[in-house]
Amino acid sequence: MTTVVFFIIAVLFCLFRVPIYNANILMDADAGSGSGSLSSVISGELPSILGTSQTNAKAQTEVNLIQSRSVLEPVIKSLHLDVVAEPDYFPVIGKGLAHRYDATNYSNEYASPPLWLSSFAWGGESIDIGQFEVSEPLKSSATISNTFTLVNLGQGRYELYDPKNRMLGKGEVGKPFAKQLNSFTRVYLLVNSLQSPVGVKFKLKELHMMDALKAVSKKLTVGLAGKETPLINLGYTSYSPEKTAEILDAIADQAVRQDIYRKSEQAAKTLSFLNKRIPSVQQSVYQAEKALNDYRAKSGNVSLTDETKLVMKTITDLETKIYDLRVQKAQLLQQFTERSVQVEQANTSIAALEAQLRSLNIRLKSLPQADQVAVNLVRNAKVQNAIYTNLMEKIQQFELLKAGTVGDLSIIDYANVPYKKSNKSGAIIVILAGLMGFFLSVAYVFIRKALFQGIEDPDIIENRHGLSVLGTLLASKAQEHQIKEFKKNKVMQLKLLSELDPMDMTVEALRSLRTNLTFELAAAKNNIINISGPCPNVGKTFVSVNLAHVLSETGQRVLVIDGDLRRGSMHDYFGLSREHGLVDVLEGKLTTEQAVHKTHIDNLDMMPTGALVAKHAELLMSNKLGEALEQLSSSYDVVVIDTAPILAITDASLVAQYAGTNIAVFADAMHDDKEIELTIHRFEKAGVKLAGFIFNNMQLATTTLSNKYKYAYRYEPRKN
Repeated sequence: MTTVVFFIIAVLFCLFRVPIYNANILMDADAGSGSGSLSSVISGELPSILGTSQTNAKAQTEVNLIQSRSVLEPVIKSLHLDVVAEPDYFPVIGKGLAHRYDATNYSNEYASPPLWLSSFAWGGESIDIGQFEVSEPLKSSATISNTFTLVNLGQGRYELYDPKNRMLGKGEVGKPFAKQLNSFTRVYLLVNSLQSPVGVKFKLKELHMMDALKAVSKKLTVGLAGKETPLINLGYTSYSPEKTAEILDAIADQAVRQDIYRKSEQAAKTLSFLNKRIPSVQQSVYQAEKALNDYRAKSGNVSLTDETKLVMKTITDLETKIYDLRVQKAQLLQQFTERSVQVEQANTSIAALEAQLRSLNIRLKSLPQADQVAVNLVRNAKVQNAIYTNLMEKIQQFELLKAGTVGDLSIIDYANVPYKKSNKSGAIIVILAGLMGFFLSVAYVFIRKALFQGIEDPDIIENRHGLSVLGTLLASKAQEHQIKEFKKNKVMQLKLLSELDPMDMTVEALRSLRTNLTFELAAAKNNIINISGPCPNVGKTFVSVNLAHVLSETGQRVLVIDGDLRRGSMHDYFGLSREHGLVDVLEGKLTTEQAVHKTHIDNLDMMPTGALVAKHAELLMSNKLGEALEQLSSSYDVVVIDTAPILAITDASLVAQYAGTNIAVFADAMHDDKEIELTIHRFEKAGVKLAGFIFNNMQLATTTLSNKYKYAYRYEPRKN
């Protein structure tokens, strides 16, 4: 049953769910790396050293920046994504039905609503808000939904209601509506267009910016297209295919603009940093050239061997590279920490070049002293000039970058308007729901068995407690249906089971019970059968009246007595009133003959409870009960008494003392060992020994998870 319920719910969910659409954009996070971009200028020597790791780190940085407030907030403001404006749909299913209608509404007509639900939108309605601003206390958040209601009056007019359903006023499409509620709160609304039948409602609310950011971020997906690639995938999910593509394009464009702005800002900072170094570099160049010129004036021309010139050129190149790397490290420290991967890799490169420089300096020390002085002066002059030239080139590059419009991020493909729904397959949802229902059913069986050890096998009671099984009665569908109809007042009288279905398997089980009781009655002290149970709803009244009926079918005169003086309802099976019954006999108002009522069944009479009284236990304790039962026992072949639950009140114990045969009724899976043991003890305490028990409402095993087997067959006579 649980599986069927889950299956139906899944089918209904698939039919009425709102379609969603997904659009995608591909971007390049390394578009300007080879065209004099900021990253290439800053990196200079680093790309060849750092390899693809820097590219991946840069792409991941761009991924994080795309999801930042600096990108999303301008898009939210420009497209009014912080304003939610939509028709008021019928709860649960209305939105899904409206979207299904819109998907095939090529004539731009409105869906026909039910007459009594015309204020809801059913398809074809739309609203375009140019501007909607409310004061901070009236904005909606994750915990507070301040929803305004707009009602279309027709002919371009509308009424606006606040979150407490108080009318703020009337407005017109295309004209601003402003309302100053008090000195702290204000509402401003501009409706560009309004399309719907007259009377349809629309819901409006303005979100706090943080909640709007969360809503957009939840629908946005940003990630690298691969491990070793600078390409970035952007995806966005929404209910409208056109809006989905528009929002995603706006996010991509804003990301590019923000990247260019950020690179320009970085270029400006770097340019300022480099300009501050010009005076010191110029001073170093002047001092190096002056020292070299002074040496030449004193010693004449400097003459070096070819080998010395080659070593000196190598040293000059290394020192120039080391200086450039130190400048780049200073620039990296503006964005990263000293322990970052980028800075550590720059330190590694500097250390490697310095090691080469130290080895070359050792070679120079082997030269004569005069040559060493000359080499150092020439080398220093060339290094300082190279540093100055390189610095001026970088300044020119950064000046171009500061004024330029090229960044590292670019759009490869803009979003196409999606035409296919991105909802999960309905078949998969239905299958998964069915499997979930099945597993929940299985889990329920195991949990129920673990938490409630209700006995489901009559043999367990017989073996553990030494009680004989007099009969096992299967649950009757006909009886269950009859009880439901009676509680709904669809039928005014209950029928005996053999009247509903003479071939019901439970009727056959009652006949087997009748046979077993024949031997018990023969050995009993009288012909009175007392039927009780541990608690209500075990079916003792059902057993009593139907057992009395099958006993009467043998030609015996049978009397069935309703001895449940608190909640007895046996008279409902015979269309009789509870008046003039056992209570009247015990009070001395009627004789036993006057309290017995004829039924529509041959050989079967019935004595109802009589008027219900508060002191029923006191009546049953009087000697009149024994006298009445003795008279009735001599007048009938069998007397069957239905008494109250023995664990609830003492009535059953009082009646049981006068019965020759006492029977307990236990219901399938309703009792544990403790309850059954207490029931037996309660009878024994009253000086009564149970003849046995009837196991009622036994369910047929419908699953292999059950550890019990029930054999029952319907055996109908052949038709002529």
